Amino acid sequence: MRTALDSLGSTGLPIWLTEVNVVVDDKNQTVQAEYLEQVLREGYSHPAVKGIIMFAGPANAEFDKTVLADKDFKNTPAGDVVDKLIDEWKFQTKEIKADGKGSIEIPLFHGDYNITVKDPVSSSLTAFSYKMTKEVTGDTVHLRINA
Repeated sequence: MRTALDSLGSTGLPIWLTEVNVVVDDKNQTVQAEYLEQVLREGYSHPAVKGIIMFAGPANAEFDKTVLADKDFKNTPAGDVVDKLIDEWKFQTKEIKADGKGSIEIPLFHGDYNITVKDPVSSSLTAFSYKMTKEVTGDTVHLRINA
């Protein structure tokens, strides 16, 4: 999948993954959910992919490939994966404490970030903006605060 996305992405055109479904031969919902998570993570993390549209839903609405909820509207394993990823990927403010050397390491999705650093001794604040783009593959930001 990554090779295909890389190839399509090299055109410079935006990629939308539409009508995403995962079908497994033996109807094993756990295996289906694992594959679905791999597909969604690969698509979401690729810089050329601008969005993902799933063609999935509850069993009683005639969805028969990637069923997110059973006939009683209880999540299937695939539904649990979608809920987990939406929760993981939604924007949230995080407070992170540096290690003994004053360093932190965090993975970032592509996008714009407003970062505020607070010196624990002086309580002084330093703020800056950071843009994670598809061109940035392994960036390190060094910030020195002189208190």
